[in-house]
Amino acid sequence: MELNTADVDMAEDVPVSRVASYEITSVSPQASLLDVVAALVDGDVGIVTVVEDGVTRGVVSERDVIDAIYDGADLSVVWSADVMQTNLIHVDPEMTVGAAGLRMQNEGIRHLLVGDPPLGIVSMRDIVAALVGSED
Repeated sequence: MELNTADVDMAEDVPVSRVASYEITSVSPQASLLDVVAALVDGDVGIVTVVEDGVTRGVVSERDVIDAIYDGADLSVVWSADVMQTNLIHVDPEMTVGAAGLRMQNEGIRHLLVGDPPLGIVSMRDIVAALVGSED
């Protein structure tokens, strides 16, 4: 499939609410990183939210787990709360795909929480798929 730049320009204006995933995978702050890995694999996702008392306290991404492994962590005794990112970036569901992609690039991240509290998550993969017209 040849990429048409006019199609990409139009896709940039699509709201993230149309491409976000609304099945959020969550773990507790006391979940071991082994539990986090299981949640990532079972959910086929790149990030999990860390939720306590119904409130999203942070997120743990695949990269956070890899960093912990590299640092020599025992995944059975390191908790999600130990490695979670707490600087949560929420975006409005009506933010455009183009603006969300720029925000991710500027922040150096691959996922954005859609809504506050989060209703969904949009990933860099979702953004690219929307821009190039892929269904994956």
